[in-house]
Amino acid sequence: MNRYEWLRVHGDMTLSYKRDYTITENSVSITTFSSGRKQYSIQNYAYAKQYFENPWKFGASKVVRHDDGDYYFHLTVSKEV
Repeated sequence: MNRYEWLRVHGDMTLSYKRDYTITENSVSITTFSSGRKQYSIQNYAYAKQYFENPWKFGASKVVRHDDGDYYFHLTVSKEV
């Protein structure tokens, strides 16, 4: 039987709304392997608050590691037109 080491993946990961993450105007909760859901504060801007009301819907989003080493949450939203 071959044994493989777990390697930390650098870059980004795609998350599904309600399965992998939930979000409010002030925080995002992300499912983790090691400790269940973890909640993080987010920086929200006045113009972005509209996306937390109907008819906007959240979709798949990404956690992205930038070159500076910081992680960012890229939220996708959509609405019917």
